[in-house]
Amino acid sequence: QVVLAGFEAYNASAGRVRELLAGPDAGPCFIPPDKYAQRMALRLLLEQAGSSAEAVRDALCRANEDRGSRLPLAKELKRAAEAACLAPSSKLARLLELVRVLPVLSSGSKMLVFTRFRATLEAVSSGLAAAGVDHITFQGGMSGPDKDEAVARFRADVPVMLATEVGGEGRNLQFA
Repeated sequence: QVVLAGFEAYNASAGRVRELLAGPDAGPCFIPPDKYAQRMALRLLLEQAGSSAEAVRDALCRANEDRGSRLPLAKELKRAAEAACLAPSSKLARLLELVRVLPVLSSGSKMLVFTRFRATLEAVSSGLAAAGVDHITFQGGMSGPDKDEAVARFRADVPVMLATEVGGEGRNLQFA
């Protein structure tokens, strides 16, 4: 029940962020267009919320470490995201369903999953590992040799690769 309450708070907080961006008719917490940096940060938070609670939590933690958060609702959003991280992910559950049918499609089938945010990649990787799914990660922070090794393992014997958009640049993954 605590997890469900956290998830509901997270959804309510995301709704409040949408109100901040919507316009003066949305209510008293509207952020005017001249506050460009705040508006852009809130838009990015909405994108992260669409990716995973972990992406929101990670971004708010980094923002607080870097400069102290000046975003409206930052503390509320961070608490809600932390609570939502404890809830089972419906996206991960669906991905696990798809991974389990992979061998049925054809022998040697591969699955390449892209995500924009590294925190989402890490959360999905943890979920796949907990479910016993053999996979490899591929992201922009890896060295060139590590990326080459990940691609080689994916080509040879690992059925699932999780990658950030940045991580995939310049690599040939057409075999997947």
